[in-house]
Amino acid sequence: MKFHPYFLQLVVWGYRLLHLAPIAAIAFLPVGKWPAVIIAALWPAWLIGLLLFETEVLRRKLGPVVSCREFRMRRDAEAGDAAAQDRLADYYYNGNQGFSSSEINVFEADRWYRQAADQGHSGAAFKLADILMTSEFGEYWGEDDMPPHPDDPIPRFRKQRMINGAICNRKAAAEYYRLAAKRGHARAQGRLGEM
Repeated sequence: MKFHPYFLQLVVWGYRLLHLAPIAAIAFLPVGKWPAVIIAALWPAWLIGLLLFETEVLRRKLGPVVSCREFRMRRDAEAGDAAAQDRLADYYYNGNQGFSSSEINVFEADRWYRQAADQGHSGAAFKLADILMTSEFGEYWGEDDMPPHPDDPIPRFRKQRMINGAICNRKAAAEYYRLAAKRGHARAQGRLGEM
């Protein structure tokens, strides 16, 4: 179930007012000196308990609290807006730059770049081709760059699988560079010429 971000922010900020409950008890209730000291001493434990409650219950039930900008961008991207898909992919690829819940997620970035590139967005096609060219799945990194033992077929199989993945990635990157180059993307034209 998805909630509107205004509702989620209202719930979270209303919940955060509970953090101040011990201070309000000291200030407004007629307590003596020692009960006030005990309440003040237990306040860090109160905050830790609320933090655990927040991480376990609120985030599981409500999901991550997102900003209105992220909500609108995700809504537009899911509706098929290529520019919004490209911006959303940028956020996933670069990590937490304005989204309260995003981390670097290359797979989600790849998915949104592909959707935008398939609609003809030249910038998304170029960025996707760059990701495919520098993908860690397309390169073979040996442990010490030592050749595998001649009697061991597993390292040769892994190396061949990585080479095959690199060839597939290069072919797909060339197609996306070509798509961006047809739309007038100068850097894509240069990369395509280099390839």
